[in-house]
Amino acid sequence: MILSARVASKHRTDVLPKIVQWCLAICLAVSALSAQALALTGVQADAMHSLLRNELAAVAARRSLAVRVLDGQGRATRAGAVVRLYRAGTRLSLGARLVDAGSGYDAQNDAPVHFGLAAMAAVDVEVTFSAGGKARVITVRGVKPGAYAGRALVVRVP
Repeated sequence: MILSARVASKHRTDVLPKIVQWCLAICLAVSALSAQALALTGVQADAMHSLLRNELAAVAARRSLAVRVLDGQGRATRAGAVVRLYRAGTRLSLGARLVDAGSGYDAQNDAPVHFGLAAMAAVDVEVTFSAGGKARVITVRGVKPGAYAGRALVVRVP
């Protein structure tokens, strides 16, 4: 992973140590068990520089589904799309997430949206996105979360 930092000279650098020069909160490190960690840094030399580790038991950490939304050419251009999860075959909502292009200060990402699940039962994944000035919906039915352990379900939208 290469992290880019814009420093006072306004030149782009691709070195990790510069990252502590400004405020950043990026969700990084989705492990093979799907537990997420969060890195937090501050502006000052004595500010926090924390890595918050998810210490869920491995069984609980695996109960999740990550969904990545790409356009028809396989590019991550659908920031603003909404991903909804339903119990398979129903409209019982299990959660909703916004596809984000990065919410950290001076940062961007292409992270999939992440859903923690109470059970590993099949789900329907619905993606609502804007195209041509209209809201469009694509649904992937009967997704088995266990089939995506350690990787994201990729949903391609036109």
